[in-house]
Amino acid sequence: MGLRLIFAVEADKKSKSDWIYMKDTIDYFYCYDQVQFKFSLVYMNGRGKYKK
Repeated sequence: MGLRLIFAVEADKKSKSDWIYMKDTIDYFYCYDQVQFKFSLVYMNGRGKYKK
């Protein structure tokens, strides 16, 4: 079993704008086996919803 990383992002599911930049940064700086890592996203639909 691999490692699962969960990211809470400010954007909504439709735009996915935060995840595009985060994934590019991860791919640029890290070399990883895509089979061993699973990236999951939690879309917050705005920065004011982190407390919920």
